[in-house]
Amino acid sequence: RAGELGMSPVIVGLVVIAIVFQLNEPTFLSSKNLVTMLQFAAPVGVISLGIVLVLLLGEIDLSVGSVSGFAAASMAVLMDSRGWGLVGAMAVGILVGTAVGLLYSLLYTKIGVPSFVFSLAGLLAFQGALLYVLGDKGTVVLPQDSALRSFAREKFLSDVQAYALLALVVAAYVAVNLLTIRRRRAA
Repeated sequence: RAGELGMSPVIVGLVVIAIVFQLNEPTFLSSKNLVTMLQFAAPVGVISLGIVLVLLLGEIDLSVGSVSGFAAASMAVLMDSRGWGLVGAMAVGILVGTAVGLLYSLLYTKIGVPSFVFSLAGLLAFQGALLYVLGDKGTVVLPQDSALRSFAREKFLSDVQAYALLALVVAAYVAVNLLTIRRRRAA
């Protein structure tokens, strides 16, 4: 009533897009296709969330791509060349990203270096570090028996299970919103 539409236009837009794509390609809403699209969108989405927070503070991070690539390559090289397990290699990848974030925060808060300066330097430095970690191979292919690889390529819910899970999530979201509306009216 106040003129704010909230999330309604986004939800309606997503439903319209899903219907149009499903009519053009009958496998569009299959669980395998949706998982594949999410696999490609998830890393970029997570990185984007972090960048939005930096931008909201009026700063910029130019090195986010090279830092994320360096951390991921560190994990992949440990799994492929060094024989590390998934959990240990993932922990190292997370620690690499955390260490870079800590370094950046110290440069900004303690020394006062503008974020543009150290992130531009980091962009170049971590691209070089990425090349060093990858070595002469230039790329890393995870082993066929890797748990990460099998999860990303083969472990899918059936269509019925995926849509049941989606319906459950939507129902929980609607229930929480209805409870919030009730509480507000009661107050």
